[in-house]
Amino acid sequence: MIKTTSRSGKSRLPPRDPKGGRPPRSVAAKLGAHILDAALEQFIRQGVEATSMEAIASAASVSKRTLYARFGSKMDLLVASIEYGVAKHLNPLSSRGGGGSLHERLLDVGARFLDLALKPEVIGMEALVTWIANEQPTLREVVHERGIAMAIAIVEQILEDGARQGEVVLKDKTFTAAFVLDALVTVPRDRIVVSMRLDDTKAAKRAYLQSAIDLILTGLSPRSD
Repeated sequence: MIKTTSRSGKSRLPPRDPKGGRPPRSVAAKLGAHILDAALEQFIRQGVEATSMEAIASAASVSKRTLYARFGSKMDLLVASIEYGVAKHLNPLSSRGGGGSLHERLLDVGARFLDLALKPEVIGMEALVTWIANEQPTLREVVHERGIAMAIAIVEQILEDGARQGEVVLKDKTFTAAFVLDALVTVPRDRIVVSMRLDDTKAAKRAYLQSAIDLILTGLSPRSD
């Protein structure tokens, strides 16, 4: 059977066999990620309230019964799809090997994080987290903090490597990593999207990141301790 492709270009599983029965093993192994991809796309495109389990089932070419069997409720599916999206985007960054100076590594991860933060899907996921914050505040903390924790952990590892090499002194690595993440991602993205004081070009973003990292490393230098 041939896979179909959605308007977003994402791979879709073939339609269900009208005779029923279990899907082939190769399809079943990918079903969970496939459903979460489809659900996340629907939630971002239509909004949570306008997205039904029927619509997600149709987009994923599965039965509504399959959705409820795997995820229990629409809210559970929403949370699972956001967590899946966060991991899908952040795991490639966390698996990147170390190399180069601390400045070079921070520049590399900062550029990748900033580009990631500007992607429509990531902006869409943040809108979903905001919706959860208004409707289910306790769930918002779980969803939001899990993604933030993954990002901070990536920066922490880079800073720890730099500290072992004697490039910086870390007194509170978690606070420092969160500060660095804000300086390299949150601030420039707001300047690009909100205040429009930074151009969304490779050259402009690189120049900003270079200056920000220079300032950060001056403050963390062993000579400034």
